[in-house]
Amino acid sequence: MFDVLRPRDGDLTKTNRATGEFSNAFVAETISGYGDESGSLTAAYIGKLRGPAGDNPSIRVVRLLARFFEVPAGYFVEDDVTERIVGQFQLVQHLHDQGVKNLAMRAAGLSPASKEALLKMIDAARALEGLPETPDTLA
Repeated sequence: MFDVLRPRDGDLTKTNRATGEFSNAFVAETISGYGDESGSLTAAYIGKLRGPAGDNPSIRVVRLLARFFEVPAGYFVEDDVTERIVGQFQLVQHLHDQGVKNLAMRAAGLSPASKEALLKMIDAARALEGLPETPDTLA
């Protein structure tokens, strides 16, 4: 989640300036501010969870992280949920690419036959560039 999500408002005080990811401190501070049921988490603990050795967080911590990232708690424990959500985030990242967004917006309202013709043109362009017919992240 740290790899794909960024602050919606672009506020750099919420991020690790080197990576652009949410900072451990911001995540810990936000989660700790959820109220009595959340308890408190430290930036060091968030860092430990993210580290190579990781940690096995409690269900409470999993739920809090899920709340912060606005995903189902199953994202952190169920492979099929993780794969589905990662695919959705990757799609959103592709749509943020201005060229892809432009293509999608211009195709809106076209007839099914015209959309099919556009898909065939895109497939031909991908083949010319040696790319697979469908990007792995959208398959």
